Amino acid sequence: MKGREVVLLMPARVDTKYFHQNVKPFADIEFVSGRIRFIDLDNSSKEPVNAPFPSIICHYAKKVKLSGKAERMFGDIFNAD
Repeated sequence: MKGREVVLLMPARVDTKYFHQNVKPFADIEFVSGRIRFIDLDNSSKEPVNAPFPSIICHYAKKVKLSGKAERMFGDIFNAD
């Protein structure tokens, strides 16, 4: 399925080159307060587990120009006509 609107939940790795080239210039970004908690669906843990990293929600709502690895991975999604 191709489209122009994509919402991603991803680690908040704001200190990386990838973030500054492919996320910050193109996405509306919301920082998630605190750590996301995950429920273990196979019941091997009785309590929810915190993510080991902070998270962000990225909303891409228009055509974007990705570079390098991001273009190879997501280009057909972001650049659909």
